[in-house]
Amino acid sequence: MSIIKQLVLVTVVVLATLGLASCTQREPVFFDIPESPAGEALDRFASQSSTEILYSVDELNLVRTNRIYGSFTRDEAIQRLLDGTPLVYATDSKSGAIAVWKKDSRKLN
Repeated sequence: MSIIKQLVLVTVVVLATLGLASCTQREPVFFDIPESPAGEALDRFASQSSTEILYSVDELNLVRTNRIYGSFTRDEAIQRLLDGTPLVYATDSKSGAIAVWKKDSRKLN
């Protein structure tokens, strides 16, 4: 296969994957995540929603998240998971990845 055909094939696969990711962000997914340490809960969230999650283990130390059980969009689920904790999140609009951190840990001095 020529290099051009390989590049076209890779581009099509990447675009299809990105399209699927943006669709699934709005589609309800069934979640079953017990109240647990934040790192464990976020790993389960990532697995159940097929989402890349970025976080610092040190920042999440000793934080516990809420239980979520049921069908929710990815945004609804992460909001419920983190509600009442010192954690906040942001979603990358291009990749769909979610970054989670403590509210006051990124203040500028």
